[in-house]
Amino acid sequence: MEKGSVSIDAQNIMPVIKRWLYSDKDIFLREVVSNGCDAITKYRMTNPDDESEMSVMVTVDKENKTLTISDTGIGMTED
Repeated sequence: MEKGSVSIDAQNIMPVIKRWLYSDKDIFLREVVSNGCDAITKYRMTNPDDESEMSVMVTVDKENKTLTISDTGIGMTED
């Protein structure tokens, strides 16, 4: 599987998400972290012999004003 990344300009998307999908920024963050946990669970189910350490990482870069959430789960396809 080829890996990639997804970037979102939070300045533009956060007001939309906050207004229409979630009433609080904390709920949005919790949901993204939960999705990472689900990706790890799915990976474990499809690769039961892999005993490598899995994780969800939240990285704050105050200088660049970014929040990065990544996980070592199943991943996403281009589709």
